[in-house]
Amino acid sequence: MARPEGDMGTSKERRRVGSTLREAKTQKLVLTVLAVLAVSPIILLSLYTVPEDNYRGGEMYSTPKLRQAYEVVNAFEYPMNAGMVAEPCAPGKPLLNVILSGVDPPPELHKLSDARKAEYQDAVLRTMRNPEVKRLHIMAERDLMPGWIAELESRDPISYRTKVFLGRTRVGRLSFSYAIRYANEELKSGEVVLLTNADLAVEGGFGCENLSEEKLFQNTVLIPQRLEDDMCDRHLAKTCDARNFVGKVSLPSCFDSYVFRAPLKPEEITEERFGLLIGGEWQAENSFIKELRGIGVSVYSPPGGLLRLVHKHCSQERPNQHASQEMVRGKRREASDDRVCYEPFCGRTCMRNTIPFPDILTNICRDLDLCKEYAEKMRSMRSMANPAKELMTEHAEFCDYDPVVVMQVRTKE
Repeated sequence: MARPEGDMGTSKERRRVGSTLREAKTQKLVLTVLAVLAVSPIILLSLYTVPEDNYRGGEMYSTPKLRQAYEVVNAFEYPMNAGMVAEPCAPGKPLLNVILSGVDPPPELHKLSDARKAEYQDAVLRTMRNPEVKRLHIMAERDLMPGWIAELESRDPISYRTKVFLGRTRVGRLSFSYAIRYANEELKSGEVVLLTNADLAVEGGFGCENLSEEKLFQNTVLIPQRLEDDMCDRHLAKTCDARNFVGKVSLPSCFDSYVFRAPLKPEEITEERFGLLIGGEWQAENSFIKELRGIGVSVYSPPGGLLRLVHKHCSQERPNQHASQEMVRGKRREASDDRVCYEPFCGRTCMRNTIPFPDILTNICRDLDLCKEYAEKMRSMRSMANPAKELMTEHAEFCDYDPVVVMQVRTKE
């Protein structure tokens, strides 16, 4: 029986890829993107190499897991699907479909304050006026377009009538599974999607120069780091603003926007995996990334400020914020048939200096056994470097780690 498109095969088949690559000369292992072809976007990766005797069962190659680590890195599976763009990408032509929640809480729960309403309206107005935006797809929580969005028609009738679209009603609190299924079902194959919160304004960088078919592949999710509103003077704004992290590979855990090309793994976007609130639950975004990597999606952050989003949340009001369910969810998901790895590093994103970029962490996180061993070896590395901090922290040092070097670390028996 033919394998469904996007199916990367069994774990055994994946590990077998690259096993014939046996010519090796240098101790240092290097990964390089050799080419991105304009007509048929194919990434050719140079190989991590090791001394030849290590392939013959030498000291470094003493465990099956270490062999697996080499094969995972040597044969990085960069998921792509050429020729899927719905319309030709051209400079100056709107490209972006924005999917966001039509926040509309029932009055008996709470009423939007004037300050919060103004933040939402400012963000959506900026987004619908952006020439890079093709359409805003509103997922209404109740029966109708939320009143605070409908009011924007009088402020910019042309932009509102040509771009704002009531995609769904009676959605309730928007989940990742609902939003992605909407994109998969309603948008043309190859359309570029931004899934974000209603208080994020699309400022720029979302055109063909950054999101063409040669740069944004299928089964890849980009997580841009946001800018904070300059009108805010709170500590959180300084902590999360991308301008504080330009040129660095580590990121704070402040992200709430996701860019991908539809369709995104239609058969695997299930409620069990992705029924997480897009906004309103602490650390749900980390669980989302872990689940994405669990189904083989490449995840990383583009260069700081390349895809510009401005967060309009000076009020800091969160009347419906839920406590984190990350630990409880992690135990359940690791024990499930899906065997999703919930180690902290699988739920983080690394800022990279180019698009596209191979997310090697996906190949590690999608295999629970390898992921657990990798996490233990990273903790050992940190312990050796700083004995006072034996436990792995939320630090994003893993972004710089060479996976093969990590797998060489001997852990405590």
